[in-house]
Amino acid sequence: MDGQFFYWFIWMLWIQTTFFLDKKHKNRLNFTILLLSAIILSPYQLSMFGFTISLLLACLYVGIFFYITTFKKTALLYFLLSAFFTMLAYCSFHLFSILDPIWIIFNKEWLLSIGLIIVARLIYKEPTKQILLIIFGSINGDVLYGILLKKYQYSYTVGSMSFFDSLLISIAAIVIFYTVKLYLLRWEKYVYIMEKEKQKLL
Repeated sequence: MDGQFFYWFIWMLWIQTTFFLDKKHKNRLNFTILLLSAIILSPYQLSMFGFTISLLLACLYVGIFFYITTFKKTALLYFLLSAFFTMLAYCSFHLFSILDPIWIIFNKEWLLSIGLIIVARLIYKEPTKQILLIIFGSINGDVLYGILLKKYQYSYTVGSMSFFDSLLISIAAIVIFYTVKLYLLRWEKYVYIMEKEKQKLL
């Protein structure tokens, strides 16, 4: 069922930001509000330029657009170029899945998510930038895919629940990886301190 990964992972992320994220983190409240807003907006759609577009996708696009305008010129140019290649990767994946579906040997959403994560990790090291790139590039890719399908008289909802499934799988994977890495670093630091204390006692 489309949307099951979206709701499952978004609740996981909400639990992460609400109960596990450092209370002193400056964006903790913002993340929590954004995740709950995403759940509320997800069922609604609007008609625009002859397309059926998810209201959540439209809000995400506007929000990210205003956010990236705060980047410095070089950083913005690099991000937009990266988003362009991510858009092409996203759209190409869907076109290949139509033209030659035999190579889709696993779940389509999972395969797409893995591809998006690989692209994002090759371009950026920071998890926040990786997530931002995946969201912005995927939205543009979905819009481009919708335009191409409309040329051939296919009806397509830009920002369907299937789109959000693959998006949330990618985001959740990055967040889980980063969280595990953070806890492992803390554990390593704790073990190092304990070893130092033992050496002092000896």
